[in-house]
Amino acid sequence: MSKFDQNISFVQKQMAENLEDGLHLAGLTLQAEAQRLCPVDTGALRASAFTRKSKKNKSLVRKVLKMFGVQQHYEIEVEVGFTQDYGVYVHENVGANFTVGQAKFLEQPSRTLATRLGSVIAASMKSGNVSKPNISDDQV
Repeated sequence: MSKFDQNISFVQKQMAENLEDGLHLAGLTLQAEAQRLCPVDTGALRASAFTRKSKKNKSLVRKVLKMFGVQQHYEIEVEVGFTQDYGVYVHENVGANFTVGQAKFLEQPSRTLATRLGSVIAASMKSGNVSKPNISDDQV
């Protein structure tokens, strides 16, 4: 592998890490707002909120990326949710009169915060630590 290819591969890896960090931070932002809006009876549902990163191997995606010379073999995903089994019923109960919180406590902030979440991801990509390749013209 040439020095140029090594540097490109290194920069791609750094950018993927910055994207993953940005997505995780955006997920945590969404989680905080969803928890604030989550109805509370015992507090168990609100306390079950989570944000987690996952890298899922996708064979078709891997093949397509490889065709274009991209070395990344996974999709970066961040999942935000609640682990209590009854959470979906509370979330979808738009007819309920909650004393604290509201229905659609995860969906509504994902819609209203969409632009802000995108900005969080973009800021992470811009401020992330991506090194400039150290390569001369004769190495290209």
